[in-house]
Amino acid sequence: MSGSLDTGRVGRVFETVLQRDSRPLMLRGLSSWRLHRIPAHVAASPGGLLPAFLTAGDALLREATGQGIETALTPDRQALLGYRVERVAGTRFTDVMLAMIEAVDQIDRGGRLMADDLTLVTALSRSRTTLLAAPALTDPGPVAEPAARIGPSP
Repeated sequence: MSGSLDTGRVGRVFETVLQRDSRPLMLRGLSSWRLHRIPAHVAASPGGLLPAFLTAGDALLREATGQGIETALTPDRQALLGYRVERVAGTRFTDVMLAMIEAVDQIDRGGRLMADDLTLVTALSRSRTTLLAAPALTDPGPVAEPAARIGPSP
């Protein structure tokens, strides 16, 4: 487990990733349902969409490795999503970036990045993790070898 990462660096590098991506990042307005293009600096801001990308990245990283991203969020009325990232820890910087890049790729819809779908990415990843961790509903018991079930060969 790693110590705290520089939250500013996480945001700056993620902003560069989004700027170099040719796909526009879109967010649907809650009241109008109109699509709005989100600039990379807003998406990568601790008070912008960074909390959502870190949450989705955490779910994907936990699914893949069993280890996640520890993200400390604090309520903030001025933040786009109502929360601001205060601290990122628990894993390596590279793992955080790769997990968020995977989240970016999973929200691609016809050449546009749909930020609204980050909640879906998170929910689906957590569902898969829960299913894999759950015990089987029925236990068939020991299974005999095929030769023992059929009998000896002639």
